[in-house]
Amino acid sequence: MRCNDDGMTGSPLPGGNRPSGTYADLGRPGREEIWRLIRALRHDPPGNATSDAKRQKVFGSALEQAEQLFRAAVEVAPTSRPILLFYGLSQAGRAVAASSKAAGTANWELRGHGIKATELDRPALHKVVIRNAGGGSFTQLASLLASGSLPSSVTLGSVWATIPDLGRHPLTSGAAAYKTFLHIRAIRDDGNQVVGWVGGLPWRFTTPYTESDIASYLDAYPTLAGSGPIAGDIVREEETHTARIQRTWPPQPDGMDAFVLRSTTAYRGDDDRQVFPALGGNTRPLHPLLAWWAVLFALSMLARYEPAAWTTHLSVDSSADAVPLETILDRALETCPELILHTIRSVAQ
Repeated sequence: MRCNDDGMTGSPLPGGNRPSGTYADLGRPGREEIWRLIRALRHDPPGNATSDAKRQKVFGSALEQAEQLFRAAVEVAPTSRPILLFYGLSQAGRAVAASSKAAGTANWELRGHGIKATELDRPALHKVVIRNAGGGSFTQLASLLASGSLPSSVTLGSVWATIPDLGRHPLTSGAAAYKTFLHIRAIRDDGNQVVGWVGGLPWRFTTPYTESDIASYLDAYPTLAGSGPIAGDIVREEETHTARIQRTWPPQPDGMDAFVLRSTTAYRGDDDRQVFPALGGNTRPLHPLLAWWAVLFALSMLARYEPAAWTTHLSVDSSADAVPLETILDRALETCPELILHTIRSVAQ
């Protein structure tokens, strides 16, 4: 069986691969093209967004507002940008719910933020506390996306660490303690077991290491459950400052494609799949759309209610977190539209 690096054989997936670009785009479309693709959904909405007139109207109106808010965010400085970014993503969430095949006639309309951010005045930014509000948009979307929903408190730093765009730009304090996203590559079925490389492990996992070290770390990744050791050393990745190691799984009766789909979550497209940890008292990983939702919500709350602290965090002359914050506020403009597009396509199948 011929597979790509992820073990996939090329079967079509609900959300589709990331949109392709022209040579001028260096292989990837820019955000203008992504917004065009999102606008193209509105004349004939996918999934259940056409099940009644109100649902279709919400789908189109929410996406119009999301696009306007993201476009406005381009024009403002970092001091105000997270407010516009969060509300843009929140409006897009309404379109996701409207199109979802998993949402019935009673649970597709999102109400309230569904999430809380507390301890905003902490000097250490990564210690801001996030949890769901027991109901509302965040928890409703989590159900529709088969995602964790943070019923227990987590820190901003722990959610930040799961976002692939930010892997090289962690919040400076406490970063080593947080579980990051992982990936599995070069998966193969050798007849007796499935073998694959798990990458993205912390740099500290170097030879010699113990199996208990690895197993304990991977306990936070429910989709990697049941993996076992294979003889071999940890390989250190100099460029990314991470490590990788081979792991084994029992034979998979339903095939390698199904195994990869169970083990990974699509990020910006089905050709960009990662392994995410479970956070905040969940047994399910936090969906990447909701990871962005949680982080942007926390930053927007800081900008709104603790403006003096927020501007201090943004000062490159005095704050070690200033550049990571600049990074997330820039990357959100590019990544969130792709996440929105792929998520709508996925839930509408």
